[in-house]
Amino acid sequence: MHHVWVVLLFIIVFGCSTVASKPDAPPEQGSPSLSDAAISLPSPEITATSSLPVAEASKHTEENAAFSISHTTNSERPVAVLSTDISKISTIPKIDIVFVKEIPSTIESTVQLAPGEYNITQRIQIKPNGKLILSPGTTLHFQEAGIVCLGTLIAQGTESKPIIFDTPDSWDNITIAGPQAQGILEYCEISGGLGMLLDVPDEGRYIIGKGKMAVGGAILYADQSTGAVRHCKFTHNFSLGCIALAGVQDVQIHDNFLAQNENYAIWATYSKLDVYRNTIAQNQGGIVTLGKSKGKIAQNKIQQHRVHGILTDARSELSIEENTFTQNSVAILSEQNSAVSIKRNQFKSNMIGFIGQKTSSSSLEDNIFQNHAIAILAEGFHSLQMKGNKIQDSELFGLVFQEMSAVELIGNQIIRSPCCCDTRQMAQIQKEQNQWIDSPLDTKVISISEMRALRDNINEEKYIGKDWK
Repeated sequence: MHHVWVVLLFIIVFGCSTVASKPDAPPEQGSPSLSDAAISLPSPEITATSSLPVAEASKHTEENAAFSISHTTNSERPVAVLSTDISKISTIPKIDIVFVKEIPSTIESTVQLAPGEYNITQRIQIKPNGKLILSPGTTLHFQEAGIVCLGTLIAQGTESKPIIFDTPDSWDNITIAGPQAQGILEYCEISGGLGMLLDVPDEGRYIIGKGKMAVGGAILYADQSTGAVRHCKFTHNFSLGCIALAGVQDVQIHDNFLAQNENYAIWATYSKLDVYRNTIAQNQGGIVTLGKSKGKIAQNKIQQHRVHGILTDARSELSIEENTFTQNSVAILSEQNSAVSIKRNQFKSNMIGFIGQKTSSSSLEDNIFQNHAIAILAEGFHSLQMKGNKIQDSELFGLVFQEMSAVELIGNQIIRSPCCCDTRQMAQIQKEQNQWIDSPLDTKVISISEMRALRDNINEEKYIGKDWK
């Protein structure tokens, strides 16, 4: 009997050693080895101040049908736990997110911040390979600090849980700069930003943090960065443009609310504009474009601005379509070699609907101008083409053409709106199938200085309203 147990023990030991030393069968093509799931997770240096306690190890689990990976924010090696046959796994995605409850001052990997309220006392820098993800419902209270992003910033709140950027006093802004930089903001509320110093010595050169011009009270996109700003609210920000674009070609500004900011709501130079369905109201000015900026401004509500609803300058080329302009001092001003196409807009109760001047050119087509002091003013070698517009009930003038402006009017309807132009222009506009209904024509020449004096006497409150608080 003793010999039988010896034989059995020999068989078991020998059999197990044979199984352990048997080479693995080659995996099916596309099936990674188990070591592919082992990812090094760096532990960030925590320097920013938070109102929440620091977690010793904030754990998180990411799962799919094939596997789950449990990892921590400290240096612990992640552990892969298989939940199905490994032969069914085609790829295992790389997991490199660090979950934190305080914001590092320097971010060089992917960091996701837990929801909560945070007091930020020093600038957050996101390096080119870094990414900061903010969760819905997060509030960042800045104290003379801001965010400079050379990598990726993702701040996607929800309608019920917005992400809030504010300050008890003042803060810098969010600056997103460089060809590797991207900033996505959705359902955010941003207030109290002062902006970033920017110098633009010539086309294609942008020096951030130097110069005498402060731009982007809330956000500055610069130097080929990309991104989107959607469903956000901007109030009480400072500097040129609470959203500023400098040398960018792919930034969406859609469905936002920009109101009661201390300067222009949107400022752009050498950039492509993609501005749709925003409400832009009660700022010092609405939108200003400079330096060969191009693009489209469409379906926005632009109202109650002390200077301009839209100012195009310095060789800008814009399409302005299907917007509503209400109670602005000047709804659109086009000057200095800019070229603007203005189609199917509604202009109502602005002090002046449109001014074209200083060798710029404009095309106005199928717009409606109603209840202005002056609907359309062209002066100073401006080239204006008007087709299919309706102008009615202007207090002083429906049309004013002066000082060598070149005008072409075809198929417009002018109702109860006096017009003033010189004899040469009068002969041109009368023969092009325009309808003049209770609209007297005057060939008196009004100088620019006389027109300015006339404008100064307009009752501004009648068109713009009283001062805003």
